[in-house]
Amino acid sequence: MKKIICAAVCGAALFSASASSAELSADYQKCLDESGGVTAAMLDCVVTESEIQDKELNRIYGLLMKSPDVEQATKDKIKAHQRAWIKYRNSAYEIFQTIEGTMYRFSGAENDLQILVRQVTFLESIAYSTGVLQ
Repeated sequence: MKKIICAAVCGAALFSASASSAELSADYQKCLDESGGVTAAMLDCVVTESEIQDKELNRIYGLLMKSPDVEQATKDKIKAHQRAWIKYRNSAYEIFQTIEGTMYRFSGAENDLQILVRQVTFLESIAYSTGVLQ
């Protein structure tokens, strides 16, 4: 019983935390609101938002790598960082895969999404700093 209560509280905390993140799309919050708290529907929302964020990450990374305004040494560091980030993301994902329960599936997916959003924000800051984005 305590596990169920903990899962519900943790899920509610993640649900409200995701609502306050400015980097997430308005459609994501709308999708979560319309999910009715059904885990499968909430997971669908996370998957859709993750696809949006992944496309944005790849777009910004591509711009940085192709930009003549970014020095090769900087590109090499960005590439190495991105590879390290992928390892970090994958290891975080694996942790949640070991925890049983449907709500933990949502918690893990939401965590993956937040890791992705932070990386998009990080790459955006480099892109703005180098003039690739304005």
